[in-house]
Parts: sequence; structure tokens; C-alpha cells
Amino acid sequence: MPHGAAITRALIVGGLTSPEIAGVMSQFWAGRLAAIRVIVDRATARGELPDRTDPAALMHAMAAPLYYELLVTHVPITERDADRSAAAALAAARAGVFLN
Repeated sequence: MPHGAAITRALIVGGLTSPEIAGVMSQFWAGRLAAIRVIVDRATARGELPDRTDPAALMHAMAAPLYYELLVTHVPITERDADRSAAAALAAARAGVFLN
């Protein structure tokens, strides 16, 4: 198993029982959401995404298939998996699925 996958699994499981780890994970995801928010804002300004696209919903849709592979199936995640997940989330966002 790649070390990154093992570390990610340990952090997720640890966050369920450890307030300290949960806090670290919360900060990590808040930082990711802030970065995604900037990207979504720029994309909506350029007309590439509909106004009111919810950055958190887009991020969740993009990440969920990858975490499913990591945590449920234990299948190694490939670059192709990441590209497919991003493309599916982008198509859904462009279709207005993630409006708030």
C-alpha cells in the first residue's frame, strides 16, 4: 500500500476519535475549500461555471469517488481516476447541479 494512502486512512480514522486529529483535518479541509472557492469564483467570473456554484458541493463531488476508492475498495487511485473524478464534477457543475 502506498504510504500516502495509509497516512490518509489513519488521519480519517484518527479524526473520529481524537479531537486533536479532527482539528487538524478540519483546518486542512478549510484550506482546501478556500482554494477551491477562489477557483470557482474565477471560473464564474469568466462564465465557465454558473453563478452561485457552491464550491463545497463541487469539492465534495470531486473528492468523494477518490475517497470511496481509498477507504472502501482499497483500490489504488490513479491519475486517470483523479482526472475522471474532476471531469465528472466539472460537467455536473457546468450543468448547474451545485447551485446554492
